[in-house]
Amino acid sequence: MTIPAHLAAALSDNADVLDAAVCVLAAEDFVAGRATPPTDRSAAEREGWIWTAPRRGPAYTAADG
Repeated sequence: MTIPAHLAAALSDNADVLDAAVCVLAAEDFVAGRATPPTDRSAAEREGWIWTAPRRGPAYTAADG
């Protein structure tokens, strides 16, 4: 996935916006059954961990320009 530069700036400027974007992406993996449950379920429930799918490729990058 490539994030357009104008959106990448918004994500890096506001931690709440970044958190919301990560939650939306993780939710799609969870609903599709690709999310991996945490190994420490108790800590995850206390801390509100976000379940994600295992990494399948290179890290996400922001597009130039």
